[in-house]
Amino acid sequence: MPEVVAGYCQHTDLAQTRKLQRDLLTLYRVDFSKHAPPAQLARVWQVWDSIPVPLSRENKKLVWGAVREGARAKDFEIALQWLLDYGVAGQVQRVTKPSVPLSAYVERNAFKLFTLDVGLLGAMAALDVAAILQPDQLFREFKGSLTEQYVYQELVSQSAYADNPSTPYYWAGSAAEIDFVMQFSQGIVPIEVKAAENLQSQSLRSYRQKFGPIVAVRTSLSKYREENTLVNVPLYAIGEVAGIIKSVAQAH
Repeated sequence: MPEVVAGYCQHTDLAQTRKLQRDLLTLYRVDFSKHAPPAQLARVWQVWDSIPVPLSRENKKLVWGAVREGARAKDFEIALQWLLDYGVAGQVQRVTKPSVPLSAYVERNAFKLFTLDVGLLGAMAALDVAAILQPDQLFREFKGSLTEQYVYQELVSQSAYADNPSTPYYWAGSAAEIDFVMQFSQGIVPIEVKAAENLQSQSLRSYRQKFGPIVAVRTSLSKYREENTLVNVPLYAIGEVAGIIKSVAQAH
């Protein structure tokens, strides 16, 4: 968030930075009270507050029972859509088949929910700022979610300025899941997210064997490398993934 970044550049105080993030979250809740349909306000808050919950699990799909015990999709679909339209949440839907067009293979009731900023996600989850710099066990369990949130933001941002915008989806099979799949002019490209330097990925290997994509992307803390049509993109450069995919596809 611009105000948070500007504040940190000014005072370089992580505690003050987190306070700014919490203040922004409070302001969002105030805005919800002003603009959300009164009959939906409580549900809007419930959906908003539930965003960090599934992201802390290995299976990050939103389960309505995590929002409210016994809840069903129809109970919260209006509140969810309001948050999406308001621009503070993002939805990544699951596709049953990674084929063109991806939108034709969407499984409507299976999706992951993200917020608009990785820093706000940390604040919503009440993560200790110091734990990010000196990771403890709690942060190690959650860092994959923060990384996936960051990559989601970058993918959405780069797509917004592309000539042919591409929406992120995700794919899951019986024993494999790919964090993001996106439709480019080169075809459907899987994007696997790694929070560290470990490059082992059974899911991506299985996906490539099954679907044979022209390019597959893995993003991690490791440096840039190409292994035929598999390319490792450093996390800091994931916003350039569209150009990288085009270059690798042309080379092969």
